[in-house]
Amino acid sequence: MSNALPSNTHWRRDLPNDRIVARRDGAVGGHTLRLFVIGLPVLLAGTWVGLQLNAQLDEAGFRKLVLILLLMLGPGFVVRGS
Repeated sequence: MSNALPSNTHWRRDLPNDRIVARRDGAVGGHTLRLFVIGLPVLLAGTWVGLQLNAQLDEAGFRKLVLILLLMLGPGFVVRGS
């Protein structure tokens, strides 16, 4: 196989069996599942808000809103990345 999975799965050997929940091409631990359960409602809420705003705004208004959000969040990403 020439993809990244075979070369990055060597860490599974050191993971205790009681922390492995599912195993397919990788291992999913309890911490990952907890983050998924926390993140899923936030994802659904954000999707719902986006759909509501998209239904109320015309295309130009929606683009302006997205641009404003990117301008507000962008500096934080740049600072955190450096």
